Amino acid sequence: MYYCYTDGGCRVSEHTPGGWGVYIRTPQGEEMESYGGAIDTTSSVMELAAVKAALELLPRNAKATVFSDSQEIISYCEKSLPIWRQNGWKNLPKLLEKDLLAVESLLTDKELVITWKWIRSHNGNAGNERADHLANLGARDAKSEIQKMRKK
Repeated sequence: MYYCYTDGGCRVSEHTPGGWGVYIRTPQGEEMESYGGAIDTTSSVMELAAVKAALELLPRNAKATVFSDSQEIISYCEKSLPIWRQNGWKNLPKLLEKDLLAVESLLTDKELVITWKWIRSHNGNAGNERADHLANLGARDAKSEIQKMRKK
């Protein structure tokens, strides 16, 4: 079983820099990490980007638990994706449409078996704290990009 901790967020400021982070513990006890950032984004977009990145790291046919401190994203992935699929992808949130479809594609194409779990943020869970730290690194990198844009 893979344990995937995902987190995302953004800082409200000019161009809204955001970041996402992923911390995964493999069945063999190895650790995998990834993070990234974006500008002009939202917390929900970054939370979903983290989930997408975690699924990208998983091998085909993997069984995993994906933890997120975003109840919204857990609900979208666990409950809403099957309904949207059944309804021909109508009424997807426009801001998240691209990433939601990417998550669905990863789940289907890689034949992943996922259990979705909400986890309280900043509650001492080491996996969640590491994902949060990585998301902050992504947001920091995005903020640096904004500062570079200003200097040009």
